[in-house]
Amino acid sequence: MSESNGTIIADWLSDIGSGGSAILRQGNARAESNVETKSDVRNWDSFKSYVASLTPEQYVFRGQAASWPLRTAFHRSTRSDLLPFIQRDVPSLLNNLSGKLRHLYDLSNPTMNASFWALAQHHGYPTPLLDWTYSPFVAAYFAYASVSPKQTTGSVRIFGLDRQRWTTTSQVFHLTHSYPMVRLFEPFVLENDRSIPQQSIMMISNIDDIEDFISWHEATEKQKYLFAIDLPVSERIRVLSELRLMGISAGGLFPGIDGTCRDLKERFFPEY
Repeated sequence: MSESNGTIIADWLSDIGSGGSAILRQGNARAESNVETKSDVRNWDSFKSYVASLTPEQYVFRGQAASWPLRTAFHRSTRSDLLPFIQRDVPSLLNNLSGKLRHLYDLSNPTMNASFWALAQHHGYPTPLLDWTYSPFVAAYFAYASVSPKQTTGSVRIFGLDRQRWTTTSQVFHLTHSYPMVRLFEPFVLENDRSIPQQSIMMISNIDDIEDFISWHEATEKQKYLFAIDLPVSERIRVLSELRLMGISAGGLFPGIDGTCRDLKERFFPEY
């Protein structure tokens, strides 16, 4: 057994002559994403031209305020054991929310369970889900709306994933520790009024380093699945104004009082 740079390599040989080897890597310790960016898409105008050339719904997108690695909120919390989340967190969350919901979720039903997880994710509870959207412009909204108006330098990041190719990769569906899994799926929409306006699609993962997992598949299968686009923060006000003209704003993406207040704040206090 040997250890180097957060990686453990183990080799074994049994007394009957069989053997093998394993490589164990440390969880996602990067502060920055290592996904290759598109060098020819560097501003809002070139971004609009590029996404207009893509086949509709072949790709899904995710917008972030910076080039952080792709990680679920559950894994960003430094937790890694999914059993307490499944056996304790989710039932407790349902117990506390049931009085505020019009439907009773049956967590023993996989469809209902996934729907409840997605509901919790859209309302800020850390889950092993990662939000994506079919719309590159919705992704751009989330990237720019998450930036502080006081920030004038740097860039936001928009990830793109080839959904059609990625969903054909061989992956185990059950969320366990036995098999690494990064899978796209569309949960049943129940009491989740944010899902449709956001053109939402979810990614479920039982591993921390999603980028490394996808990169391994890219190298093994000789395919390109994931890319990134960095756009300048300095275009924030212009981008949010154009997105509003497209009908993409907090008022539409977050139906309810919170979304209305956020929408009016973006209109009347664009630099606050």
